[in-house]
Amino acid sequence: MFVILRDTGMRRSELANMKIDDLHLDDGRISLPLTKNGDSRQVPMSPDMRASLARYLRRRDRQAFAHLPDVWIGKRGASPPTESVRSSRMRPSEQV
Repeated sequence: MFVILRDTGMRRSELANMKIDDLHLDDGRISLPLTKNGDSRQVPMSPDMRASLARYLRRRDRQAFAHLPDVWIGKRGASPPTESVRSSRMRPSEQV
């Protein structure tokens, strides 16, 4: 998560609310359908970010709640609330 925030400049709320359909690994972009100012925007992904997200999605596909539309799923299926992303203490070495 830290890498995505660092590399894209996305807001934590945008990261926490990402849906699977927002990820376009084939052409290296993330769609943000509703930003803070009400507009949509496209965020480019670096090759490293694309590779990290692809690895995460392969692991995610094996989870019990993989059918949910949220990118980030937990043990109970719910995506993390924005507060969780906001308060987490991720080190730069903790990648997606």
